[in-house]
Amino acid sequence: MAKQGVKRKEMDLADYLDMCRQYALSQVDKQRDDFKRLGVSADWDNPYVTLDPSFEADQIRVFGAMADKGYIYRGQSRFIGHGLLSLLLLRQRSNIMILILHHFTMLIGLKMVRAFLILTPISWFGRPHHLR
Repeated sequence: MAKQGVKRKEMDLADYLDMCRQYALSQVDKQRDDFKRLGVSADWDNPYVTLDPSFEADQIRVFGAMADKGYIYRGQSRFIGHGLLSLLLLRQRSNIMILILHHFTMLIGLKMVRAFLILTPISWFGRPHHLR
């Protein structure tokens, strides 16, 4: 969005999120065409779009079913260290826990290569103190 000259801080949040949604949905057809060109076989008439409200509703239903079975609970956070991996947990004001594999080192041939991995944000419903 920034490349298109959109100034997020000067916009209403709802308008900005709507623009982001429109942009994401505009990419679906482009990605579908690219996948078809590459020979990917799929159900092209029923695309899997995570912005679809029915997908979000299904996710909430699954989360509720897991909670009903006792799979969702509040526990202690554990960090298991590893010599090559360091895990960085960042808590944002929006109550999203972001897991980042900060960096690791690989030995490829005789060269040491440092690489960075970023995992997607994991969000929960409500605030952390509601998980008690």
